[in-house]
Amino acid sequence: MKNKQPSPLPTALFHIFFFLSAMETKGRPLNQQICSSSCGEITNITYPFRLTTDPVGCGDVDYEISCKRNRALLEFNSGNYYVKKISYDQRIVRLLDVNLSDRRCSLPSKSLSIDELFFDSRYRGMLLNTDVSFLRCSKKISDPDYREVPCLAGNSSSFFYAHYWNFRIVTLGDPVPEFCSVISKAPVVYEDVKNPSYETIQRMLASGFDLLWSVECRDCAEIGRGCVLDSIDTDKTLSIFKCESSGEENYLLHLVLALLTSIIYLIFGLMLIGRYIIAPLVVFVFLIHQYRTLRKGKYVNLGKPNEKNQLRRYSYEDILAMTDHFREKLGQGMFGSVYKGQLPGGGSVAVKILDDHNLSAEEFINGISSTISKIHHPNLVPFVGFCIEGSNRALVHEYMTNGSLDEVIFPKRGKINSLTWEKLDGIALGVARGIEYLHVHYHNHLDIKPENILLDKNFVPRISDIGLTKFTSKNYGFLSREARTKYMAPEVLSRNFSGVSEKSDVYSFGMLLLDIAAGGRRNVREMTRDLELPSWVYDALSEGRDSEVENVSDFVEEIVRKLCIVGFWCIQIKVSDRPSIAEVVEMLEGKFEHLPIPPNPFLSSSPSPPA
Repeated sequence: MKNKQPSPLPTALFHIFFFLSAMETKGRPLNQQICSSSCGEITNITYPFRLTTDPVGCGDVDYEISCKRNRALLEFNSGNYYVKKISYDQRIVRLLDVNLSDRRCSLPSKSLSIDELFFDSRYRGMLLNTDVSFLRCSKKISDPDYREVPCLAGNSSSFFYAHYWNFRIVTLGDPVPEFCSVISKAPVVYEDVKNPSYETIQRMLASGFDLLWSVECRDCAEIGRGCVLDSIDTDKTLSIFKCESSGEENYLLHLVLALLTSIIYLIFGLMLIGRYIIAPLVVFVFLIHQYRTLRKGKYVNLGKPNEKNQLRRYSYEDILAMTDHFREKLGQGMFGSVYKGQLPGGGSVAVKILDDHNLSAEEFINGISSTISKIHHPNLVPFVGFCIEGSNRALVHEYMTNGSLDEVIFPKRGKINSLTWEKLDGIALGVARGIEYLHVHYHNHLDIKPENILLDKNFVPRISDIGLTKFTSKNYGFLSREARTKYMAPEVLSRNFSGVSEKSDVYSFGMLLLDIAAGGRRNVREMTRDLELPSWVYDALSEGRDSEVENVSDFVEEIVRKLCIVGFWCIQIKVSDRPSIAEVVEMLEGKFEHLPIPPNPFLSSSPSPPA
């Protein structure tokens, strides 16, 4: 009788597990991609280096670089260093301590000596570098090798003791006098100079130091083997390293062959399982899913078990019925058309038909589940349902009887703005609170403008089009001309400014405030559709002229002035000069006794908003 052969599947699983455990160290992916990215002046960030924002698999996580304020930053030996240059031919990266980048009189952020570099397996030490040591002495040194740094004593009260204390700086290798102590060290590129002046030492510090890297030596250290020199490329002055040899190569070769054999058996087994078990099961699940999807009037729970998270799912036939085949159009936006509808059980709704037919069902459902179904605030438009069928995508929300804020502050000919200034002030505050809620519980809106501020029967403002920017292109090329020139922050439309942030919504809200404040001015229609009105209003405000609102009390005059001042704080070109939306809410609530006039946003901006 023949011996029964063991099943190849457990053997294959064992070899695969062992192989992955041996190959994957410190959470690095097995197949690292060679990507290319840039940050500021460093335009050649590629393998093994990677940016923290690069896709998973790009570069090596042990050589990760962050990009802050458009400067490449690398963490090394618990210190932060700017990356000045990367040479892939010589495998050298030049680093500069963040505190020494501007040649000011300051100590390094992290004391670092040459000896400390050899404890990091990622790098092979420094090339032609030496140390600069900072000392604190109890008396003066007459040796010309020591250069006095009086600015350190003058800037630090804890080190300044009249004429008894002096600070010195000395290069590594000189003996330290017994009345001195080293307080910090910084590496610099070696130069053959004698008795350098402090200005020369500052220049050397600001030039940084060179650090060699070796991915091979890092990998050798992680498997417990030494790293030795393999060869030297004299053309590139490049040293190539390899792991020390051992008697394990033959074992590893057999292991790899066994692994490949096991993988073949595993693939064959999975093919049989997929054909006779998984395929019929997938077809069955798909049919069940289709049946449930096509049920009309289905409620879909998009979050935790909570009635507020339930939205009704409508079929496209339901959408046609409630809108009477799109008979009454309410408006046209950048995301699609809006129609008035009537629910079968009574109640008016607004139905937005999205124009983006390339939006997948998964993207649409994820956008609803992560955003729209979870927003509940008195100043946000409440949603009641959605439709996803074929290429049709629609959102259904409550109908706002008083239209949009755009219709109030820019009334059509023959109509007038009937709202009081107190009511307009309350609308502005309500919109700010709605944006604040979005920033705390959700993310940026990126399309704040009067058309997207709807008013209910009591003229309570409700922000609409929430989350729709998630369904669109990231380059914002879809924006209308009006949005491009007026309400969108500069950083949203141009990469020449800082990145998009919550302050981008603050800018849009500032332009909206100026529109509200302009609601009672003469000839406002001819000036308010471009940047002429804000510039004109700022001139009047800074020169102390009145608001040009006819027949108003001092109380109303103060409301108009407040809206203008807060609006101009919000539209500062420099993002850091704009207040947060929480600070805007406080300003509109009157928590500041006197609001200062901000700098002219059409010229420059430097002061900070009131705190």
